[in-house]
Amino acid sequence: MKRVHTSDYKNGYTLVELLVAIALFAVVGTFLINTLSSTLTISQQITTMNTIQQSGSQTINILGQMLRNAKSFTYASTSSSGPQTTACANPATGLNYVTGLHYIDFTDINNNDVQIECPDTNSPNNITTISSPLGGVGGLPQTLLDTNKVVINSCSITCAQAQNKFIFTLNLNLESNLAGGIPQTYEYYDQGDFETSVQMFNNAN
Repeated sequence: MKRVHTSDYKNGYTLVELLVAIALFAVVGTFLINTLSSTLTISQQITTMNTIQQSGSQTINILGQMLRNAKSFTYASTSSSGPQTTACANPATGLNYVTGLHYIDFTDINNNDVQIECPDTNSPNNITTISSPLGGVGGLPQTLLDTNKVVINSCSITCAQAQNKFIFTLNLNLESNLAGGIPQTYEYYDQGDFETSVQMFNNAN
């Protein structure tokens, strides 16, 4: 007569096996989340860097071209309403250059009166240009930067003088503003420096 043996255990996982499986899933999940987060951060950094580079390069190229089209220098100032200077030498210091300027006025090759203004404490955070016929009605201000994407950390103009020649150097530092009002800081990617230097003659030549 055959006997049938039955087991008191059912097929399945023990508690220890379940705990080990849960721990493994937690480790793998943490690794995947960290990898995804790093990938998104790097992608944002690249986007930020490209935005700053494109905005800065385009703006500095436009300003450089405007200065290269200048026929004569009229005056420079620390602001649109500040004291005007027609010379870039500083007799008080004996230096042949002036720093900290934010405003240039000159005549271009088409006989338009052109102004370039960097932002200061009394002006909007954008670079503004105005072009109008000499003796005519002033033109409308034009801004060069999309402040939804970038903001200006600093913008200044240096004027150096050598006899009747003037050399204007414009320095611009931009920061990302992709969050819409809150500058974004990513190490090595958050800022960009741009510069252009152009020579022109004064209006007496």
